Amino acid sequence: MAHTSLRKRLSVILLLAGVAAVVLYVTWSSASPQTACAGCHEIESSSVSWAMSGHRDFHCRECHGTALSNGLHSLTEKAMMVVRHYAGPGPVRLNEAQVLEVMAGCRRCHGAEYARWISGGHSATYASIFLNRDHNSREQPGPDCLRCHGMFFEGTIGELVTPLNTTGPWKLARAGQDSLPVIPCLACHRVHREGLPAARADYADPKKIFYAASPAVSTMLWYDRYEKTHIDAAHLPALRLAGDSGSVRVADDARERVCVQCHAPDAFHRAGSGDDRTPRGVHEGLSCLACHENHSNESRRSCANCHPALSSCGIDVTTMNTTFHDPRSPNNIHFVRCADCHARGVPAKGTPQPNTLTEAERKEGWKLLFDGVSMSGWRGAYLDSLPAKGWKVENGELIVEESGGREAAWGGDLVTEEQYGSFELKVDFKLTKGANSGIKIFVTEQLPRTPGSAKGLEYQLLDDANHPDAKLGINGNRTLGSLYDLMPASHKQVHPIGEWNHARIVVKGKHVEHWLNGVLILAYERGGKEFLAHKAVSKFKDLDGFGEAPRGHILLQDHGDMVSFRNIKIRTF
Repeated sequence: MAHTSLRKRLSVILLLAGVAAVVLYVTWSSASPQTACAGCHEIESSSVSWAMSGHRDFHCRECHGTALSNGLHSLTEKAMMVVRHYAGPGPVRLNEAQVLEVMAGCRRCHGAEYARWISGGHSATYASIFLNRDHNSREQPGPDCLRCHGMFFEGTIGELVTPLNTTGPWKLARAGQDSLPVIPCLACHRVHREGLPAARADYADPKKIFYAASPAVSTMLWYDRYEKTHIDAAHLPALRLAGDSGSVRVADDARERVCVQCHAPDAFHRAGSGDDRTPRGVHEGLSCLACHENHSNESRRSCANCHPALSSCGIDVTTMNTTFHDPRSPNNIHFVRCADCHARGVPAKGTPQPNTLTEAERKEGWKLLFDGVSMSGWRGAYLDSLPAKGWKVENGELIVEESGGREAAWGGDLVTEEQYGSFELKVDFKLTKGANSGIKIFVTEQLPRTPGSAKGLEYQLLDDANHPDAKLGINGNRTLGSLYDLMPASHKQVHPIGEWNHARIVVKGKHVEHWLNGVLILAYERGGKEFLAHKAVSKFKDLDGFGEAPRGHILLQDHGDMVSFRNIKIRTF
């Protein structure tokens, strides 16, 4: 009887304790954070900062959950808070797992930002960063790696990846770490950061919306792993950078100071050293965020935003020879200067832009054969359309691609759709080392077709110093500017490889002149005695009427070497 009574008392006590726990749980979870969370001295400061933040209209449980929101895991978390409370004073900090849980809460409200983040480089995982063979073989994983990648990781670099050398093979020491992000949202943001909730503008006077609005305050911060705290971007030191000719002008954008924490120069603050990406050259003074979108770091639209179509050079900036267009380019988009492309000096303002006609040229009857954008007006030799490969338009240049030095074996030659008799032709050309190509006139596709390039009178384009063809033929008749395999050019003034040269061909009836960089280097009469004498000992000796047609196409040769053309202009007589 006594045992029964005792069991009843215990049952009642347990029931009342359970009811009290439920009431306490419901009351605590539904109470205002100022009443509940602020009552705990360990998180009082966080509660105060929450009350001043842009998230103050959101209850703590919406980001941190409750004791029962995630089963045993969350119950254990809350229980450990009680343990820490009695273990002694000290700040409450989120561990890496809790940081990622908070990030899941960020995702619920900031879905668009999360989608941009996941598509960009800052969503990299531990495996992609710390198991990168290329990087690890050049630089041994060290403690400072965790400063930018894995700043919330609880442990040392040796507890994360092994071995710590440049030979590998490397592996992560903790299971499940490989797929976790190394730069979560809280690396640059703080939920409790001071700010104002979003509010609709006052539309009473729409003109004043812009001027009356308070300046936007950056929400970017930097999480310092060693101090275990966030530092406001505005409180980070401004970057001082030294270039080749003095200090570099750096954007007065506090957000860029966060970028610089990881994309930093060396200890001497030398521009371009270390991981520095601070804009210089034509982009000096721009902020990182002027070109890179928030979260995704996407920059593909940045050129179009600043340069609606063309640069100051009159060239489509999206196709310029920079790393924006081609990652193999030597011209890093962050540092590119005008002089990188204009080796002979930046043209003065007012200098005619490439692939355009001056007013004087228009009056003289000149026409463009290449507009700098397309291959309109051209087709493949012996074809009704353009070659399927081998040619491209880039940076306002018409380029025949490298294909192993084989004559017309890759894309094939280009010819004009029109035919010409008496005319003056101007062409800028740029050779690569060891390149071979040519400009042909009076090309008639009715001649018997033979392997290789279509036949015509060729103004030879050749790197005389590095191509063996310069030493073949007779008396240099296969060198630059010569009438190929027939008559040699003389008095040539050639610009170095990689720079532009200017070719000019004048045809008046049977009379032909070759000009190079403003100097007459060859003149001859088509079908004349001298011409026929040279033809008789050339590779064209068996072609009747070679070069003597009254009209013909103009041809740019594909000889398997990379050569660029621009400013292709013609006028007829």
